[in-house]
Amino acid sequence: MKKRRLLNIITAFVMSFALMCVPVGNLSADAAEGRLYNQYEEKWQNVIFNKYALTQNSMYISGCGIFSFCNAIYALNGNAIDAVNIAAWAVDNGSYQPGNGGMYYLSFYNTVESGYGELFNFSIDGHYYGRITDQRLINHLKNGGVATIHVYGHLMAVTGYNEINNTYHVIESAVSSTRGLEPDGWVSAEKMCSGTTNVDWYALISDTTPPVTEVPDAPQLSSQKTFSADTPVKITWDSVENTDYYSVSVYRDDELYTTIEPYENTEYTENLPEGKYTFCLNACNVVGKSAESKITFWVGTVRGDINSDNSVDESDLILLQNYLLSLESFDEKQYKSADINSDGTVNSFDMVLLRRWLINR
Repeated sequence: MKKRRLLNIITAFVMSFALMCVPVGNLSADAAEGRLYNQYEEKWQNVIFNKYALTQNSMYISGCGIFSFCNAIYALNGNAIDAVNIAAWAVDNGSYQPGNGGMYYLSFYNTVESGYGELFNFSIDGHYYGRITDQRLINHLKNGGVATIHVYGHLMAVTGYNEINNTYHVIESAVSSTRGLEPDGWVSAEKMCSGTTNVDWYALISDTTPPVTEVPDAPQLSSQKTFSADTPVKITWDSVENTDYYSVSVYRDDELYTTIEPYENTEYTENLPEGKYTFCLNACNVVGKSAESKITFWVGTVRGDINSDNSVDESDLILLQNYLLSLESFDEKQYKSADINSDGTVNSFDMVLLRRWLINR
């Protein structure tokens, strides 16, 4: 876990009268990837705190301090903080007073790590009066940290810096024509140093997520053994902790058919041609791969399942032996199932293949 540093502000609990975030000429914009909260969703009009004021006290009007912080943490390490929960916490300790000035951000950032840092894996590495071009802020962003920034009457999140073109990745929870920013986009240093987007204060936030030191456990697969030729194959598995992605290999008649690497998905669905398949799955992270989980299934006629009990076992081998000795007769479906090598004829070669498969299964 990264070493936490002491807050570097001696004017603790100094009140700032700025964050009223009143929507002026809203621009319509959908939440982009990386933005967890959009302040101007209608639902926030009904999230009201009456402790400090009876008007203009909804999160829709004065929630940018809360939303910018939640967006910053989400961009930092993927942790989704409940905005209403942390808003209620901040109202109780006086660092968020909707309708009475919004967020008093110095006191909020002096206390938020002790309240939520361990739960959501972050540390506050200091907060400072300064410009977005401060080298201290730039170095923090280049080292993988994020920041919340204060402009006139508003807070936003900054999650990256591009030194090639001197731009900053800004996540805006309350898109307004007065600032002219996208919900989630790259903004020039010149823009962030002028007008309504002139940065005068920032807080540095670092990730304290413990590093992964072990490979994941093997996933547990669930699937039926047979699928009709006109039905998509669907195989699912339980989510495995400490997994960055999954590695899937599908073999058809012992030859590689496809490989994929799903990330958050725990399901494989595809229309497959008839045949015998082996599905192999590993959970993967930066340390390595889990032990392989593997299942076999059939699409269409199940080769070897002569008695149609959805399994291939010794009873099917006995039926095939009796057929070859003229002690059994097969209908069309049984004949197709007994044709293990799919050459159109049931003979001793099929019995050899079935016996070999039963030995090696």
